[in-house]
Amino acid sequence: MSSLDGSMKIYPIQMSPIDWFQSLLTSFTMKDLAMNADVIAQQLDINSRQIDVLNAQLALIQASPKQNVKDLQEKLDRAQEAYDKASADLSTRYMSTSYRWRRRISTRTTNSR
Repeated sequence: MSSLDGSMKIYPIQMSPIDWFQSLLTSFTMKDLAMNADVIAQQLDINSRQIDVLNAQLALIQASPKQNVKDLQEKLDRAQEAYDKASADLSTRYMSTSYRWRRRISTRTTNSR
């Protein structure tokens, strides 16, 4: 084959993969390209540490024995009830103590007048 004007030879080629031009597109924005290299390295380091933490958590979850969800839910419910009761007791005790102290203070101030 030759070019349209016949001045040079043109050889047909097959590009592989056929959609090679789509690989030229990136997800980078102008802001990403204008960032300082140190900032990019810092973000990369932070993200790689986060990936390591998530992989460790995933490995822990996968390695843990499968327990009965119903048993775990019952334990959670009992713990929540105990927490609610303790919180209510603490609140009642605090409020009654606070009320007694306010009453003593108000009694003292009215008696002193």
